[in-house]
Amino acid sequence: MQIWAQLAPFTMILASLVAFIVGTGVARAQAFHSDGDDGIPKLTRTSVDPGQLVTLYLYYATGSLPTSIGEICHTGDGDELCAVDIGLTSTGTLSFVSFTPDPSQDISSERTSNVFDLNLLDTAAPTLGVHRIGALILQAAPVVCTGTCEVRWERSNKVTASLKLEELSFLPEADDVIVEVPEPEMAWLLLSGIGLLAVFERRRTAKVKT
Repeated sequence: MQIWAQLAPFTMILASLVAFIVGTGVARAQAFHSDGDDGIPKLTRTSVDPGQLVTLYLYYATGSLPTSIGEICHTGDGDELCAVDIGLTSTGTLSFVSFTPDPSQDISSERTSNVFDLNLLDTAAPTLGVHRIGALILQAAPVVCTGTCEVRWERSNKVTASLKLEELSFLPEADDVIVEVPEPEMAWLLLSGIGLLAVFERRRTAKVKT
């Protein structure tokens, strides 16, 4: 009991430290696609059917610690980001169609059907939190995918408040694939299922009429 009494103050300090860390919501910076364009990351791949258009709503999030020493975008010690550099590539039947940057951002971008590069600068007054980058539209050709048909994160970098170039993590974390076209077998199974449902519905309607 005496030992526990001696350890009690240290236990309280440790508990307070854990509570502080959890309370601050410290998070690492990440780039991601928000399926609902609401700043909430999509944590899984987006599946696209042949012929379908899909919009990737691109965002990035900073950590949660503000600069307390130094000047942001010079010698700052916080989680503000002064620049973001992102690259995406597409393969197979997927191609990039257009990109509309968020009007609040200073963005330059280049796009071909299979390569998308983006640079974002925020050196005037960087803030913490979730930031919208823009809307990237892509399309899957109206043919069955053979081989690999994916959109991947090619690169993702950030410039920190202390002007250091570092890697920017991205979501989904499992791999670097953000969009995929289902395997041909899966597409045919879906079509077959829809066909069977149509036949069943016609038979049911015929029975009701008789």
